[in-house]
Amino acid sequence: NMKAEELRIRNWVLDNRGCYVQVYSITSEINNDDMSDLYKPNTLTEEILVKFGAKRVKPRTGIQKAFMLGSIRINLSNSGNFYYKNNVYNAVHEIQNLYYCIEKEELTIKLD
Repeated sequence: NMKAEELRIRNWVLDNRGCYVQVYSITSEINNDDMSDLYKPNTLTEEILVKFGAKRVKPRTGIQKAFMLGSIRINLSNSGNFYYKNNVYNAVHEIQNLYYCIEKEELTIKLD
């Protein structure tokens, strides 16, 4: 389950109808129980990474696929998990937060 403290303004999540929505405000009135009723994590996929501007790069030995997102190398393992260093990132908001921490700018999606 996703926790309220994991989210930032502009993170992409799924609402309780399964529609993609972007977080525009966060209030102290939302607790973690409310979060699981209202929003779900948006599963990270190769397609979403590419829409964020990631470029495919040559994978290292033992890695299925690899992507560069800015200066961040994201590896896709044979088990289907996305990794940056030794940490797993399988939700869109997680990769958005990682990108913001490293690149110091918002990760925007390219819809075309």
